[in-house]
Amino acid sequence: EFFSKRGENFDLLALLEPTSPLREPEDIDKSIEILENNEIAEAIVSVCKLESAHPEFNVIIDKQGFIKKAIDGSTKFNVLRRQELRDIYFFDGTLYISKIPALIEKKTFYHDKTLAYPVPKWKSLEIDELSDLICVEALLKARLEGIL
Repeated sequence: EFFSKRGENFDLLALLEPTSPLREPEDIDKSIEILENNEIAEAIVSVCKLESAHPEFNVIIDKQGFIKKAIDGSTKFNVLRRQELRDIYFFDGTLYISKIPALIEKKTFYHDKTLAYPVPKWKSLEIDELSDLICVEALLKARLEGIL
């Protein structure tokens, strides 16, 4: 609204959180291209595939100390190989892009017209504590050395 009142209008708003420093310019360009080439979509957000933290592997501990499935509280455990599980993704924070009218109307990036922009696990790291910073620095070094 601030820019609109000044006669400056934009098509998209991109939120690039500083705690997700592993995004690359290509991620931003490609996600904008995907969004602009989809006639229905109004937003695009980055996601990353869950692997070791897949809900099938999560349990809760009841009052007596016994484990139960976090998904439904049952004790029927069908331990599957990771390769047999349905792919599930989490919002990783690498990027959020929305068409301006949709963001103003819906006040969120997440809605029924939001596309997914999958990123690899190494890009999904967020710096929230010192150990995250150490991991990100190691990944950046690996990228510079051509390992990643």
